[in-house]
Amino acid sequence: MYSGWYWVYFTFVIINFTGSRIIKSFTLKNVLLAAVIATISHSLLFDFIVWAGGGIDVITLLPLSRDFSGLFQSYIQGLPFAKNFLEGTIVYGAVIFGVYECINKWHPFKHGPATILID
Repeated sequence: MYSGWYWVYFTFVIINFTGSRIIKSFTLKNVLLAAVIATISHSLLFDFIVWAGGGIDVITLLPLSRDFSGLFQSYIQGLPFAKNFLEGTIVYGAVIFGVYECINKWHPFKHGPATILID
């Protein structure tokens, strides 16, 4: 573990809570909406935590300033990570919810328990 690990997990708890409120039914629109909201909330929370914790400016290698421009710089620096987070969330969501829907569609016990015939 590293210092500040609990903040990372805190952002994932927020994302999980938000996603569970959005996805009441598994539709493409709901999964995409949840992926976008998860990415935005993760970026806003985590980049704020980086700035508040004394993150560094990757251009100057100095600590981010303690004003709006430092916070803005933290958000700008986080954009490539947000892009990757969104892409990964969409792919992961498509696989997980796609497999769920396939199992739901082709599961042999979907319409009730099977009857076992004994000769």
